[in-house]
Amino acid sequence: MKKNIWMVALVGCMALSVSTGVARGTRNTKLIDAVMKTNVAGVKKALAAGANPNATVFIKQPGKLVGEHIPLLVMAFDSGESEQVDQIAKLLIRAGADVNAGFELYADKESLLHGVVRDNNVEFAKLLLRKGARVNAKNEAGETPLDVAQTQGMKRLLRAAGAK
Repeated sequence: MKKNIWMVALVGCMALSVSTGVARGTRNTKLIDAVMKTNVAGVKKALAAGANPNATVFIKQPGKLVGEHIPLLVMAFDSGESEQVDQIAKLLIRAGADVNAGFELYADKESLLHGVVRDNNVEFAKLLLRKGARVNAKNEAGETPLDVAQTQGMKRLLRAAGAK
């Protein structure tokens, strides 16, 4: 039996339906729940029990037939800036989360590195780059993370990592 966890979230004043679409009681359900609640202890416990750090959350706009599977690492980053979010992201990455997972919701398809660079989150960008994020990945608009960087410090970091 499948269980869908539905909730309505306001993101940029637009209501979204969120569904995990995973079986009831699975390790992934517990991990998804912990990430969405910014529960560091719950994330640790679910990962230790074998949850998949590359699990996704399905998000679709109400009334639309299509949606997008958003990687948990993106969901963690997108839930705000806090020490708990940073800890959760690091736990997911150490457990094998794909740092090059792409996503599309409102903007062009792009990598998590694009989003981190847009937000000028230098520490998170360093972590993603150390773990193999593609520094020259292009979004649908043809932009690389260097193209969307807004500060000289971020541009220096990306160039030092091989950005062109």
